[in-house]
Amino acid sequence: CMLDLSSDARSQNWLLRKALTKWMTRMGSAYLPPRILSWRYQRGGRTNLLHNLNANVTDTDTNTNPVGTPADTPDKHSPADDNDNDIDLFDIPDAVEDVMGHLISSIKDKSTYVRWSAAKGIGR
Repeated sequence: CMLDLSSDARSQNWLLRKALTKWMTRMGSAYLPPRILSWRYQRGGRTNLLHNLNANVTDTDTNTNPVGTPADTPDKHSPADDNDNDIDLFDIPDAVEDVMGHLISSIKDKSTYVRWSAAKGIGR
């Protein structure tokens, strides 16, 4: 296996340990299902310019704030919406557990760069 490098090569080369940590992070995230966020950009909601201009003309007749948006229009996204689908249940493959074990052991590395890469990988 490529991960079974000699301990001398791994212990002396921090760049190799950092690259191995980043690679393990990417391999572990490949096993997880994609997470669709509710606040991401949605394509297809565009309208033509003439429609937008006509809508702005009718909005100026009603009560608006100085920016030009209606004053009583609520935001489309609220922080309460984020908590609705935060917990998704799925089976975690054994490979992800192995990756997390490697990342947790990399947190104890003597090089700051390796520790930062491991912390970033755990956060993802």
